[in-house]
Amino acid sequence: MLVDLKGRRTHALIEDGFRLLMNLDHRGARGAEEKTGDGAGILIQKPHAFFQAQLSSLGEFDSYGVGQLFFPREENRRRMLQELVETIAGEEGFEIIAWRDVPTDDSPVGASAVAVEPVFKQIFIGRGPALPQASEGADARARFERKLYVI
Repeated sequence: MLVDLKGRRTHALIEDGFRLLMNLDHRGARGAEEKTGDGAGILIQKPHAFFQAQLSSLGEFDSYGVGQLFFPREENRRRMLQELVETIAGEEGFEIIAWRDVPTDDSPVGASAVAVEPVFKQIFIGRGPALPQASEGADARARFERKLYVI
């Protein structure tokens, strides 16, 4: 694990994380196809400035959550699942700000991965009026994050 113990957000951490991943030859799973990896990755804080540049409707850093979802390719199933996520978010008191199609490039991966590649989407979820607001303090933020986790 690689972290900044003081909680600083730096691009250097991302670069170090990529360097660590690229130097690990074997992380517990290996397929027979050379170009298809084991799915290892990194977990980062939400890149707020980037998201704001993509979606002008976003508020402040603590006013929304982002979900990275992997949907089936078949459009009717995908639409049904998106509607389900929206329904659950509404039941939990959230408002859907936007959906974003995530640009991908599958050219470096093997045929076995391309054959089962999902549709990548991000959902941006805002605090509904009944949810605690970020200005209410750390406890309100923790409750907001727990509810996002439920979704």
